[in-house]
Amino acid sequence: MMLQLKKEKDMRVLNLGRRSIGLIGMALTAWVNDRFFCSYWASIGFPYLHGVWHILIFLSSYTSIVLFAYYDVVNHMQNKVPVLMYYPLDKFELGVPYVFVRDKSSGDKKRQNTYQIQ
Repeated sequence: MMLQLKKEKDMRVLNLGRRSIGLIGMALTAWVNDRFFCSYWASIGFPYLHGVWHILIFLSSYTSIVLFAYYDVVNHMQNKVPVLMYYPLDKFELGVPYVFVRDKSSGDKKRQNTYQIQ
């Protein structure tokens, strides 16, 4: 994923990639703390890190799957263009990401991604 993100010019895809990597890092930190320092966290009344790990790993896994779907279209479907979009509002990047696939020859300009690095 890192190699693909280094070549990427679409800011929305880069932002999602950064969020995914950050979520993986936070999930691993929560898991290590839960695994090795469980007795400490339980002694201060915070035995919830395992649940935090589950939530963070779910979010990072979902965003990684969306990114892999995006790059699958880029690398294997030359006549298609992937567009990263968000539900329920496409302008709000903290929604649920998904990949919209359109034909390259399509004149559907409203679905084209305009968030390019200049």
